[in-house]
Amino acid sequence: MSNVNARGAIKKIAAAAALIAACAVPAAAAGPTFSCAGHLAPAEAVICSDDALAALDRTLAAAYTRMLDRFPAGEKSTLVAVQRAWVARRDACRTDRACIRAAYEARMRQLHGGASAPAATSCAASVGAQQAAIYARQCADVSPATHPPCNSSNACALIISEIRRGCALIGSGAPAFCAAYR
Repeated sequence: MSNVNARGAIKKIAAAAALIAACAVPAAAAGPTFSCAGHLAPAEAVICSDDALAALDRTLAAAYTRMLDRFPAGEKSTLVAVQRAWVARRDACRTDRACIRAAYEARMRQLHGGASAPAATSCAASVGAQQAAIYARQCADVSPATHPPCNSSNACALIISEIRRGCALIGSGAPAFCAAYR
């Protein structure tokens, strides 16, 4: 074999080896749905440094977006407020990975539970006692049920669903607050 052919064969083998090595290196995992650049809350910094938590963040964001897309226009602001309250609770975990993971898992259960299955997190824990009491009072004002779910220990989605149902049944004579639930 000539020197030229040997060099060509060596180059091809080296190129093939480089290609195989490049394929063997795993791709960098995708980050969370928020930017990991700039000033971050301690919990956000932990999420940015942990592929599993970043994956939970992406999964939660997709579930939240699906739910937000399904919510009636008049209720979207409520879901956004509940999500902001959840972010504050997640951020209160600071650098505790187990706490952050538990926060994501609880929120996922809540989003997947919807109105038909009360979430693990109460409305009072989601939006605060004062707002939850408002929802519970409005629910009791319009619910025709003998045992309505108008209790701040239930999920906000369940209470709001009952408010919507009651307001719709009352129709044009419904209290003024019903306009926000149409």
